[in-house]
Amino acid sequence: MEGETKERWFQLAQLAAVEQDPEKLVALTQEIIRLLDEKEKRLNQKRSGAGPIQPYKPRKSRASHL
Repeated sequence: MEGETKERWFQLAQLAAVEQDPEKLVALTQEIIRLLDEKEKRLNQKRSGAGPIQPYKPRKSRASHL
C-alpha cells in the first residue's frame, strides 16, 4: 500500500492519528467506519458468490430406470 494505491480508509486513519481537533477526529473516525463497513459488505458479497449454498441432491442412477 504505497503511494496512490492506499485505500481511502487508510489515508483517513493516518490523518486521524495526528488530528488535534476533537470534532474533526470524530468526523474522520465516522468516515473510516463507514468505508470499512462498505468494504466488509463487498467482501461478504464476493465470498457468497451467486447466492447461498444449495444442499446436495443426488441424481437418480440409470440402473433405477431398468
